[in-house]
Amino acid sequence: MDKQTILIVDDLPANIRVLAEILGEEYEICVVTSGEEALQLVAVTPPHLILLDVVMPGLSGFQVCEQLQAKEETRLIPIVFITAHNDMESELQGLQLGAVDYIAKPFYPWVVKARVESHLALSRTMASLRALSLRNELILDTADDGILNLDEEGRVTYINRAGRRMLGWSNEALAGRLMQEAVYPHWCREGGGKESPFQLVYSLGQPYKNSDDELWKKDGSFLPVELFISPLVEKASNIGAVVIFHDITSRKEQEKRDLRSMASRLAISALYETSIEPLSMHRQLEVALDIVLNVPWLSLDHKGAIFLLDEASGQLQLTTWKNFTPSQVALCRTVAIGQCLCGMAAQKGEVIFAPHVNEMHTVTYEGISEHGHYCVPISNGSVLLGVLNLYIHHGHDPNAEYGIFLPVFCQALANLIMHRKLEAELGKVQKELEHAANHDRLTGLPNRRLLYELCGTFLTMAKRNNSQLGVMYIDLDRFKPINDTFGHEVGDLLLQSVALRLKGVLRDSDLVARIGGDEFIIVLQGIHHQNQLALVAEKILQDLNRPAQIGDIACSIGCSIGIALYPQHGETLDALLAKADQALYVVKEDGRNGFQIFQDSSHE
Repeated sequence: MDKQTILIVDDLPANIRVLAEILGEEYEICVVTSGEEALQLVAVTPPHLILLDVVMPGLSGFQVCEQLQAKEETRLIPIVFITAHNDMESELQGLQLGAVDYIAKPFYPWVVKARVESHLALSRTMASLRALSLRNELILDTADDGILNLDEEGRVTYINRAGRRMLGWSNEALAGRLMQEAVYPHWCREGGGKESPFQLVYSLGQPYKNSDDELWKKDGSFLPVELFISPLVEKASNIGAVVIFHDITSRKEQEKRDLRSMASRLAISALYETSIEPLSMHRQLEVALDIVLNVPWLSLDHKGAIFLLDEASGQLQLTTWKNFTPSQVALCRTVAIGQCLCGMAAQKGEVIFAPHVNEMHTVTYEGISEHGHYCVPISNGSVLLGVLNLYIHHGHDPNAEYGIFLPVFCQALANLIMHRKLEAELGKVQKELEHAANHDRLTGLPNRRLLYELCGTFLTMAKRNNSQLGVMYIDLDRFKPINDTFGHEVGDLLLQSVALRLKGVLRDSDLVARIGGDEFIIVLQGIHHQNQLALVAEKILQDLNRPAQIGDIACSIGCSIGIALYPQHGETLDALLAKADQALYVVKEDGRNGFQIFQDSSHE
């Protein structure tokens, strides 16, 4: 084993010789005679211990000690002052400067050897402890989690590399600070009838764990952490605690993303659920706009609009809006493709983002407030249907999640728009089919089927109101010769003309139907006397006796009318039609072009 080195700093040769004789056999001795030489030598070759004279020419021993203690690389070298002065004040000054001991002159060999050996052994021990501490720190610095060591008062004594990186503190800046003042504001906070973490760890000696907590960072912001604090107990006494914390920022961000994803799915699900409701296109768009404006994670101004493409003009038409002023509605009523942000979104078929009112915002007005936009095309494949226009706060940073969610929402909206269009088309077709099933194709009048359906209602009302109802059976005179002579086209036009004439004579509450060929049925409600029926019949005869001009052909026809009255002549439509037909037969027998109300003896 190599000898340890002792540096003797003394300006008196006698003192140097005595100390060298005492220590020379066991240690490597280096000698300098001034403080300046000592500082130069120590800077190059640090010794294991320094025997330093207090009083010397030039730098004193106290000054040399002070300079050595000020440097990190030499402050741990043990310094033992040697002096002829044996006063308490000098010893105290030296010890306060960092010396470890004093040896007074004259030198006693056994005292010198004992003290030197003792301090070298202590130095070796401290070096071993420092090496062990450094090793432990290196081990702790390899941990991914942050680790804090606290003393018995809850002051920080150490923070590992991961902890320094997470919280932004250095060991030196954090050391000695109370946990609750520097790192953990909840350290001494009680709540909900529970002990504070400090009480739990220090008073009760129990570990503390919280999977969703937060620590202060040096910059004043908070770091979300999973926190575990364990007491350090020695001989039944709490000597401190170890704090282990795991950064859960990624977990919290994922939780936020999951919540945003769930909110997005709920919004789109709510949109699709409206498809089962009987909504008009306008109401459907209102609901869609309300849904997207209320998605919680979207930072919107709760203002927006939906434009639909008008196929006839090729322009965007403002269809529904939220929180628009009347002037905005007027300005944005029609937007050309390529004009302003909405027109650009329609033209390019992509999301247009503007963080503020800029040169793209070509539709403007005096007093316009600062804002931004997301304008999203609504398309069914390559076919443009419209644009969703959303308002955002001025200076809003672009967000990739907006760029994902809004097109998906607009695709769902496009599906619903197509659904509503299909519904409208199907409704139109259904109405046309229902009309065709219940109306005469040629004249547009109710057919026999609708006649029976409506008369069922009329008869029920007449019975309830104790009122009368008249049924007229009309057969056109001279229609067959005209149809045979001039053809079916003229005949069809003549029947259409008759239908219009009959409707012109009747009230809105009356019903006229064509039941086939040249036969028509009229039902009149609210009849108080047979004379009313006679007056209507005379008007019909008078009107139909006028020639009908069909192109270049003047067609004279006239008609025969048989009349029955509810309830006198029957209580069902079939009964009334039968009686009216009998009366019609009488008219035909009498030469046509007249009317007859059913009588038990119709020839009278």
